This record gives sequence, C-alpha cells and structure tokens, in this order.
Amino acid sequence: MELVKERAMNEPLYLDNLISGDGKTAAILLECECYQDEKVDPRKEIPQVVYSILVKPEYANLKVYTVGTPIMDKMIAREMSLFGLICIVLQMLMLLWVARVGLGE
Repeated sequence: MELVKERAMNEPLYLDNLISGDGKTAAILLECECYQDEKVDPRKEIPQVVYSILVKPEYANLKVYTVGTPIMDKMIAREMSLFGLICIVLQMLMLLWVARVGLGE
C-alpha cells in the first residue's frame, strides 16, 4: 500500500486533484457509460461491487465515504419502501381526522 501511495504522490496530475497534498485523502472516480446492447445498467451494479471490495481486510483501516448518483440511488431505493409506508399511514390518519371533524364529532 505504501508503494502505491508513493507512486500516486509523485504523479502531478493526481496531487491536489484526486489526492490531497498531505496524502491523507484520496478520491476514486468511476465513470460509467451505458451501452445500448447491455441488459444491465452498470450504474446499478457499482455500489455492490465497491462495497464488496471495501470489506476486504486490506482496506479495513481506511475511512471511506461513498458518494455519487449510483450510491444515492441505492440508498433512496432502500429507504423508499419505509418512506412510502409512513406516507400512507400519515395520509390515512389525516383522512380520519378530516372526516371526523367534517362529521361534527
């Protein structure tokens, strides 16, 4: 890992762009293009692959922040079912309250 860090720190295109000047923070940029003949959207496959790589023991001491559209899409999809259920319950409670007030109780 130190050899990779040293090589990256000596690369002027990476330093202060993808790697901070002190070498403590680095970014990994993944660019995906969807091809017409593909049946699977690569943007939907990225989060699982990234997380499966990051759970390996050699990366255990890294503090990782994942960001980007594919990650947000995965998080939103995961939370959408709970949010939808909460919205339905709130709508039902409001409907009951409005109906009760409308009936004069």
